[in-house]
Amino acid sequence: MISDLGGVHHEYARIEFSEGTGLMLKRILLKVWRSVPESVRRRFWLMVNPLRDRALRILINYHPCRKIPPPDAPIVIAGLFRSANGLGEAARATYWSLRAAGLAPIAVDVTDAITIADIETGIPLSALPKDRRGTLILHVNGPETEPALRSLGFLRGRKWRVIGYWAWELPTFPEGWNKAFGLVSELWTLSEFTASSLQRDAGAPRIHSLPIAITLPKNVVADRARFGLSNEAFVVLTMADARSSFGRKNPLGAIAAFRTAFGDRAEFQLIVKTRNIESSPQALSALNEAIDGATNISLLDGAMTNEERWTLLASVDTLVSLHRAEGFGLSPAEAMALGKPVIATGWSGNMSFMTADSSLLVNHELVRVNDPFGIYRDDDAQWAEPDVDHAAALLARLAADKELAERIGAVARRRIADICDPQIIGLRMAALLRGEALTGA
Repeated sequence: MISDLGGVHHEYARIEFSEGTGLMLKRILLKVWRSVPESVRRRFWLMVNPLRDRALRILINYHPCRKIPPPDAPIVIAGLFRSANGLGEAARATYWSLRAAGLAPIAVDVTDAITIADIETGIPLSALPKDRRGTLILHVNGPETEPALRSLGFLRGRKWRVIGYWAWELPTFPEGWNKAFGLVSELWTLSEFTASSLQRDAGAPRIHSLPIAITLPKNVVADRARFGLSNEAFVVLTMADARSSFGRKNPLGAIAAFRTAFGDRAEFQLIVKTRNIESSPQALSALNEAIDGATNISLLDGAMTNEERWTLLASVDTLVSLHRAEGFGLSPAEAMALGKPVIATGWSGNMSFMTADSSLLVNHELVRVNDPFGIYRDDDAQWAEPDVDHAAALLARLAADKELAERIGAVARRRIADICDPQIIGLRMAALLRGEALTGA
């Protein structure tokens, strides 16, 4: 089973090169590797992983400390700060949450150990402090825990509390992730939905649910001309990352709902925002087939800066997420924070912040996981199959009823402000770092 929150594959080969030429070679090697058929890559890792695990047990002599470090010990957030994916956004959100709570976290980037950097961050990045005691909040998933710790130099002599901050999207426990339990003191995760999945393993450490904090940028404004959008059109947005499984994100369902609701009418426009589409010719082919030359549907691919992403969200009338499973649902939450009405599948992690009065929830049925893009493989798991016709009806209703859109958008804005406020989340995190129990956690 492979999961990928926004583009971090749970299969990797870390090769050290000098800067410049090394980065270019790394990109070439990763591109070649991703061109290898999925079945061949899977067989390769089935052979290599046991050998690697045996070697690591010999080389690494590190055990996390469950004791609360002294108040003056450093608090470090290690994560994919230079990646535009969901794990990167979560790391950045944790940094700003702790700052809002009055703490002084240290940000340490591990992007190069896990994936390819595709954005710059305004957060000051530092090296890992050499203190013997401290707290490390590690924003990578189970399979990346060991390589991230290794890249940080967590080998011997450390007495740090290590908090794994994991994301997962299915209701079953992810195969093999329990190998990382011995490397973390406790787990944080993004929703109760994910927490319940991780708790299915009897060996799981204590788990707390903490959503991603959402910080609205100052003076964010719509700019439709920037994205080639008509000022008079009703504009719909759907978003997906090819490395997070198009099967799970289901932009094809959003396209089908849009075309059912509006056909080829120019006064309605759909933006399909993707990332890493070049890594999956299968996904690109499926998108082109679904769009089928429709002139009112635009494909926009690539990593976006924080400012670009918020400007795009501000420029549309609604966001549609016909996902089959979400660990949290960052894009819908951000759209709601802007007061946008969101149409989304009424199941999984997004239900931690979505209600019938703050969004338009799409009917669905639970079906066995069948991911044609090969990211998720679990014969025992189920995910949602959203009702495309119901989503189309909701789209048509929203486009025709401006009062409905404004009412739902206003409730959505207040709900996200209550649930995803950085200071509120930061204070909850600070309490957990002090070893205090949270009510309902």
